[in-house]
Amino acid sequence: MIILNSADKVKFNFKTVITIGNFDGVHVGHKLLINQTRDLAKKLNAKSLVFCFWPNTKKILCDSRFKCICDKYERRLIIKNLGIDYLFEFDFDDKKKNMRSKDFLDMLIKNFNCIGLVLGEDYKFGCDDSQRILCDYKNLNVQVIKKQWGISSSYIRNLILKKNFFLANKMLCENYFILKRNAEINNKKLVFEVCEDKLLPPDGIHKTKILLENSFYICKTEIINQKKIIARMFSSPDNLKFGSAKIIF
Repeated sequence: MIILNSADKVKFNFKTVITIGNFDGVHVGHKLLINQTRDLAKKLNAKSLVFCFWPNTKKILCDSRFKCICDKYERRLIIKNLGIDYLFEFDFDDKKKNMRSKDFLDMLIKNFNCIGLVLGEDYKFGCDDSQRILCDYKNLNVQVIKKQWGISSSYIRNLILKKNFFLANKMLCENYFILKRNAEINNKKLVFEVCEDKLLPPDGIHKTKILLENSFYICKTEIINQKKIIARMFSSPDNLKFGSAKIIF
């Protein structure tokens, strides 16, 4: 998977099929959209692309304190495993929130050579009536997928806040986790702070496991002031640096 963002000057000379959304948590409903995007791209001899936003559009449009199930890097890891060709991260801000639907679609066609879209039934892009505007784009192959099984990122977010990881994990493509890049283990302990945009379970001690270089270690993870993470492992390599560590709930 190739990752691009708004800082990259994109001008594709090949065709793409695109799915659009925040993809917060990347749950099984998102997986269905991504699978349909991949299948339609193959059918149309095009590349598949996930077009997502960072920060989450809700943070800019509704609530500046909004927290995501996945941060940007966690989301990348999950989507990479779903067999997509390209991931584009659109830098969303106060200026871009006023972008019209027509301008957004024209950008997809001009910059990404988009010939197809796979969208959830509650899709929204642009500050106006995107569903009405999309009807004017007859040359686009559009598939609208109905919501499945009553799953939503909002529902999963509430489950995590209630520490119902069993049910939340059944709805997510990967079990809820916290990622620490450039992790360093000292005396069987990993200590770090997470970014303020990351949704965390309630403060306290949680039974977890850590994935380090394809090996799992049982641990207890303490969350302090919704920011500081202390993961205490029962066994681990001591005083070593790793590329990344996944604390899995």
